[in-house]
Amino acid sequence: MAPRLSTRTPTHRPGRDRRAELHPGPQGVGRAQGRHVVAAGGGIAGLSAATGLAERGVRVTLIERQPQLGGRASSWAVDAAGDLTTMSRGFHAFFRQYYQLRSLLRRADPTLSCLRPVDDYPLVLKDGPRDSFATVPRTPPFNLAGFIATSPSFPISALRSVDLDQAMGLLDVHFPQTFHGRARGGAA
Repeated sequence: MAPRLSTRTPTHRPGRDRRAELHPGPQGVGRAQGRHVVAAGGGIAGLSAATGLAERGVRVTLIERQPQLGGRASSWAVDAAGDLTTMSRGFHAFFRQYYQLRSLLRRADPTLSCLRPVDDYPLVLKDGPRDSFATVPRTPPFNLAGFIATSPSFPISALRSVDLDQAMGLLDVHFPQTFHGRARGGAA
């Protein structure tokens, strides 16, 4: 069995999952002084990439085609037939398992006081069914079972139509191999 690559450090904050482990980057990689990269997109991913590169000594130019940063998490004022309203393009909830986003936000707000917990983040279908996550367990696979057991839009009878091979592929994540392009068993 290969040795574990992870280490726990006193400054590592794993959040709610006490099994979370810190997987440090490759050792011996020097600072990238003199390098210059362009990060495309001022959304969460682009800002995270630019921050990580800048912290390693890389000169970063961030480009964004929209007049504001934030990507899908942004919103802006629009005039809708003389009525000022807010337009947003989607997702505005950051779940606890988004550890990279939370780590990025901690640079500016160590206590994450900028985030506000919500009681629920329901999914509402246009024809009326409403899926609630308020009472669904937070721990996999119990959260999946809890969602299926309580969902009005995905009844248990719908499990018959699920492509089992594709569904199982969603669960095939192995840390840290998945992020290095290696599946269980080794090949890249």
